[in-house]
Amino acid sequence: MTQTAPSLAELRREIDELDTAIADLLIRRQEVAQRVGRAKTGSAAPLRPGREAQVLRRLAAHTKGRMRPTAVVRIWREIFAAATRTQGPFAIAICAPSGERDLWDLARAHFGAATPALRVDRPAQAIRALGADAAQIAILPPPSDETLWWTGLIEAQPRLHVIARLPFAAKEGVEGVPAAEAFAVARIEPDASGDDASLLAMEATAGTSRGRLKELMAGAGLEASWRAVARPHVDSPDAVHLIEVQGFVTDDDERLFELSRNHMREIHRVVRVGAYARPLTLDTSD
Repeated sequence: MTQTAPSLAELRREIDELDTAIADLLIRRQEVAQRVGRAKTGSAAPLRPGREAQVLRRLAAHTKGRMRPTAVVRIWREIFAAATRTQGPFAIAICAPSGERDLWDLARAHFGAATPALRVDRPAQAIRALGADAAQIAILPPPSDETLWWTGLIEAQPRLHVIARLPFAAKEGVEGVPAAEAFAVARIEPDASGDDASLLAMEATAGTSRGRLKELMAGAGLEASWRAVARPHVDSPDAVHLIEVQGFVTDDDERLFELSRNHMREIHRVVRVGAYARPLTLDTSD
C-alpha cells in the first residue's frame, strides 16, 4: 500500500507545532539565563565571550552538514544578546562614521539587532562611552599603525581589554582582500574559550627589529605575529608593538615578566591588552 505524501496544510501544521516548541524552549532558556544572572556573585560580568564561543563551536559541530554555521552563529548571537540584556544594562558604542556600514553591521550581527547602540565617529568617543556608562562594549576598527586606539589600553584605569574579535564566523575576503573585522573592548576581563589568541603591547627599544623581538618571544614560548607599531611620544627612543600571540595569556603570565627581566636592554615591559576566541574556520561551501 502506497503512503500518501503529506499535504501542504499538514506540513504547515507541523511547522507551526515546531515553532511553538522552539518558542517554549527559548522561554525556558531565558528563564535559566536569568537564574544564572542571580547566581553570579560580586561584580561578575553578564557577558562571557569565551563561554559563548564554546557554545557556538559545539553547536556548529553538532549541526555540521545540516545547517550552515553562519546561520547557527547568527541565531545564537541573538539568543545570547537577549539573555545578556536580562542580566543588567547592556548597550554598545560603535565607531561607524556616517556612510560606513562594515563595523555597524558586524556589531549588530554579533551583539543583537535589539541591543541599544550608539553610533560615534571616532574610536576615542566609543571608549569614552564606556567610562560614562553610556555603553558596556565599544566596537572599534582593527588596530593598525594609523588606528592607535589600542595604545590607550596600556595605562587605562579602570582596565580596558579587547574581549572579542568580530565576526566569529565569516569567509575570507575575495581575491586576497581581507574580510571586514572589528574588535570589541570592555571593562571586563577576557575569559578563555579553549582556542584563543591574546594581544600584547610590548614597549621596546626603537632600534630592535621585529625579527629580533619575534625570536625573543619564541624563546619564551610565545608564537607571535604583528598587528601594529606606534611611538608613545614623538621624541621617544622607544616603540610600542601590538602583538598577537596564540593561546590565552593572563596578566600574571610569568613569560611576560621574563621577557623584560631577561632582555631589559631591548624589551622594557609587556602588557596584556586583551584576548579573544579564535573565529570559526569555515569551508568554502559554508
